Amino acid sequence: MKDPNDPINEIAKDLDRLIPASDRLLMLDLVMVWARVDTSIGQMASTLFGMTPSIGAIVFNRMRVQDRLKRCRDLCLQIEHAEGAAHFKKLRTDYERHSKPRNLIAHACCIGITRLSPRSLVFLPFEAEGGFGNLAIEQLPMPMVQDAIEWGERIDADVIAYLNENEFWEKHD
Repeated sequence: MKDPNDPINEIAKDLDRLIPASDRLLMLDLVMVWARVDTSIGQMASTLFGMTPSIGAIVFNRMRVQDRLKRCRDLCLQIEHAEGAAHFKKLRTDYERHSKPRNLIAHACCIGITRLSPRSLVFLPFEAEGGFGNLAIEQLPMPMVQDAIEWGERIDADVIAYLNENEFWEKHD
């Protein structure tokens, strides 16, 4: 028997399955920007550890970005570079905070928008929430998506500048 107070029932009554094209484009922009961030952070870690691109691609292959950043922080701590360690700790914290929109978009089912909040997307991440029998449902405000895009673009530009300063692309195996 359906619980009339179930939040899914409330959202379902207000759901519009048509996602505006502008929102779909922002979702795509976010995924593409975060792919660049993930790649450039791997390249930055390779440079920091003194690796060529090919060696870095082997060592940091498929490693979670949070783990790459933790390793960079750990290296800075080992060489007593407190400023660098603090930078990587903040970058990791910011990355985790801004990654929620990207993770929802890339890994959860977007079922539309609500008519009451047309600037929010609704996702079913297929996760348990609360007690047994309760599935998660999440709303993602589009301004959060835009913030994550802008953060990713800034970080990617900063990392690319670092790579250029350290001649990452001139290193050969």
